[in-house]
Amino acid sequence: MKNEVQVVVSSYQSVWEERCCTIMADGWQDRSNRQLINFLVHCKRGTTFVRSIDTSDIVKDATTICKLFVELVEWVGSKNVIHLVIDNGANYKDAMFCFKISIPPSNIMDTDRRPSIGYVYNGMYMAKRAIKNIFKNKRNCKPYYKYY
Repeated sequence: MKNEVQVVVSSYQSVWEERCCTIMADGWQDRSNRQLINFLVHCKRGTTFVRSIDTSDIVKDATTICKLFVELVEWVGSKNVIHLVIDNGANYKDAMFCFKISIPPSNIMDTDRRPSIGYVYNGMYMAKRAIKNIFKNKRNCKPYYKYY
């Protein structure tokens, strides 16, 4: 059974290299109250289940979730991934910010298959938002430089 699954996943991997893919993550709780995260990969050929992780015993903060995504993207191939679909939780959103920082820029910029400018603008937007949050409700801040 395991060999059959590996054959199916390997046949999907060739499509991931040709057409790129989307990684999807879904966190849920089973009947035994275990916290699980399922990872799936979707491509033109279809969606395949890749792995499930029992996160009951680990802290699901942004850093931990980011490491899980980085590990999966490295397995799939960073040049083959065009989208990440995640849960709506705050820890997942923070993990995606961490994930965008941890991706080497060469994996984002050096490709002809998809435009990279969206990543650049998104990174600038996230940095701007982070800086605004740092200085939120601080009235004694003076600008470092002035526009003339």
